[in-house]
Amino acid sequence: MSHVARSGPFGFDLGPYGSFGLPGGVTTSLDAVGGTIKLAAANSSNTWVINGAGSGTLDGNAFSSVTDLTGGTGADQFIFQPGGSVPGNVDGGGGLDTLNDSNLAGPITVNIQTAKAPAIGGTFANITGFVGSAGSDTLIGPDVPTV
Repeated sequence: MSHVARSGPFGFDLGPYGSFGLPGGVTTSLDAVGGTIKLAAANSSNTWVINGAGSGTLDGNAFSSVTDLTGGTGADQFIFQPGGSVPGNVDGGGGLDTLNDSNLAGPITVNIQTAKAPAIGGTFANITGFVGSAGSDTLIGPDVPTV
């Protein structure tokens, strides 16, 4: 790789070439063909605050221009603020992970069958809890018998 552009507080993990701008245990991957930038949290409990298009903070560290988010092995909180969005996918990773839309005006709809939720352009995976908005929200469950 001959050239890497960097702006703001975002960082890259360049494998054997080193890394810059990332807290310990946090990694990124860049798909130059697909144009995706994936940010993966350290294997611990993490708090994500998504407050802009592909931007926000991960445990207080700012990120921007990110397409996909992946939590660590602990309990991750993905807290969406008004105007916050993830253009791609949100994967909770391991642990008990929560999508928190309590700061949104609502009403909102979360569909577990299709893995779709507000402000997520792709899908969500490995999410075990949902916090709704102040509105009259709708949660669509799986189309299978449950116990």
